Amino acid sequence: TNSLGDLSGMTVEWSGFGGPWNGRSSATNGDENMMYAYLDNSTRGGAHGTPWPACIAVSNIPSSSYDLYVYFGAGGPGGYQTIGINGGKTYIYWPMSASTNSFPGNYRAATSIDGDATTNGANYAVWSNLTASSFNITHTVFQDVCNGGVAGVQVVPSPNKRRVGTEIIFR
Repeated sequence: TNSLGDLSGMTVEWSGFGGPWNGRSSATNGDENMMYAYLDNSTRGGAHGTPWPACIAVSNIPSSSYDLYVYFGAGGPGGYQTIGINGGKTYIYWPMSASTNSFPGNYRAATSIDGDATTNGANYAVWSNLTASSFNITHTVFQDVCNGGVAGVQVVPSPNKRRVGTEIIFR
């Protein structure tokens, strides 16, 4: 839905995720509602460190220019993960744990790109000034190292720069 509560016309498909994970049965506000559940990308076998990518494809973006926010979490402390979009940066981070962090007011952006030092305690990433009518998000965890997933996606029209726009929350 968009910021007015209307359907935006965007389409979303995902693959490679094990299904939804929910860290709480109830939430006290919208931030907790989003951040305590996610599309689970836990590892599914293989040698230690085997990457497990999962993909979210979003199309029919209604804005000609926008910023993309992707929110993510983990059920417990774990190792590093990566998140990226086609044609854009791939961020590397240690996720915040949904079982130990509170919301709102505890958002931390991933700032390290793959190959740099890892951002510690991140729970969202931003790609700015995008213009494509579609994109693919790739979230990767590593066998026996971590679990986690994508909690929500937000498309914010530019140059608006306010956190309103179209939201996709995975529950």
